[in-house]
Amino acid sequence: LRNAILAVDHVSHVQAIIDKAGIVKGEEHIEGAVFRGVGNDYDTTFFAQYMVEGACLQFDTAQVSNQILISETFSKKTGLRLGDAVNVYFVQNTVRMRKFTVSGIYNTGLAIYDKTYIICDIRQLVKINGWAADRVDALEVFIDNFSKLDETTNAVNQEVDYDMEAVSVKEKNQEIFDWIDLVRQNVVVLVVLILIITAVTLISTQLTFTIEHIPTIGILKTIGCTN
Repeated sequence: LRNAILAVDHVSHVQAIIDKAGIVKGEEHIEGAVFRGVGNDYDTTFFAQYMVEGACLQFDTAQVSNQILISETFSKKTGLRLGDAVNVYFVQNTVRMRKFTVSGIYNTGLAIYDKTYIICDIRQLVKINGWAADRVDALEVFIDNFSKLDETTNAVNQEVDYDMEAVSVKEKNQEIFDWIDLVRQNVVVLVVLILIITAVTLISTQLTFTIEHIPTIGILKTIGCTN
């Protein structure tokens, strides 16, 4: 399936993820989060530019990593710092506990993302779920031309099985894109208002200047000055 998706026009990268809710016991608070499991196919370029402390996850093919990346927002909420050990509880048929170490802190500036996700080794979640090694929650698909998003989404949907569906980032995060569109519209309105106010101010200033100098203009015309 991965190879079929990669063959679609404008698709530049495909990576596997697993999302699982967990409860983090920090020094100061107990906080819920979504653990996003990623593997060695994960494109770390995104996180590399937003790392505040530490480094992105390093994947050893032989050993499952117990390192995690948390957001700066989550760090402030829980009191967790770089290098701290943390107990995480996953609630399913039985409660399962895993100990992780904070290896990095990131800040994307996206509040929805920062307050929700903790990044970990995908193999940790595969083990906790009791899944086969090649089973995942979803495949994230990257494209090289955002203007082709809808077209590429439809093309990917043609490649996946009947019980799967390709959902674009616009569909999944509709409220964010609605907000961006609103901001763009507000910027246009603001620029138009500024231009109108500037034009009115210039015209008013010119008229005032002319009216104030009518007596002077009359005197100059009387003594023979031309326009």
